[in-house]
Amino acid sequence: MASLAGINRLEKEKFECHNCKKEFSDDEIRDTWKCPKCGGYVLIYAEDEETNTKITLIRKVANEVKVGDLVHLPGGLTEESYQVLDIKNYGSKLSIALKNHGVHKVSLNEPINCRVGAW
Repeated sequence: MASLAGINRLEKEKFECHNCKKEFSDDEIRDTWKCPKCGGYVLIYAEDEETNTKITLIRKVANEVKVGDLVHLPGGLTEESYQVLDIKNYGSKLSIALKNHGVHKVSLNEPINCRVGAW
């Protein structure tokens, strides 16, 4: 699997696995964004003080994104997230239909920020 280290990020991020009740450093999880103990997604509490954005994310590889997920477009972590309506696989690419946005095309291994909450 390709590294997920190159994904869009906010200035302040805290990483927690709620299954293991453990916090992690960026270096411990940045290649997969999954818990090294249980393999579950790590919750990312991300903050941008300039825009007063405080969101909770999980980071997925594009081929792990599901219908119903809320995704942020590249460069758009302080902006709106979009609900996934449909996903079509075209070999090495995915076509992700997003509510109120249209289609977003990505490679199968592209990292995606999925919003799961705010704080």
